[in-house]
Amino acid sequence: MEWYYTEFSFNALSLSQNKPIQDQAFTFSVEVENSGDTAGETVIQAYLSPVSREDNEAISSLKAFKRVHLVAKEKRNVELTIQAKDLYQINNEGQSVWPQGRYSLAVGDSLPSERSTELGAPAHQRHEIQF
Repeated sequence: MEWYYTEFSFNALSLSQNKPIQDQAFTFSVEVENSGDTAGETVIQAYLSPVSREDNEAISSLKAFKRVHLVAKEKRNVELTIQAKDLYQINNEGQSVWPQGRYSLAVGDSLPSERSTELGAPAHQRHEIQF
């Protein structure tokens, strides 16, 4: 069996609002392009990362994902939603609290890390949001 691979890119990240509102879903969209010569699937992943990390806070947290199939050269705007309950964090006292401060929203098909880029992952679309 022969396997054919394709390449995806992510562009034009657009947020429904600049600041998440407590107890409301947060929606955004990103343009995904299959720039290769064969059809393929990718899993769009959205991560939140604190700009200034507190003790015991995750470096990045996966908040939403969606699998998409694109034919060769197809471009599509894909909408993702982070439910309000998924934005809450657990503090050091074990309480569920609404985040505070600035966070980076990174959307791509891998963990938003240098290592992912070194391994060939496409660049993430990023937007800073304030809670």
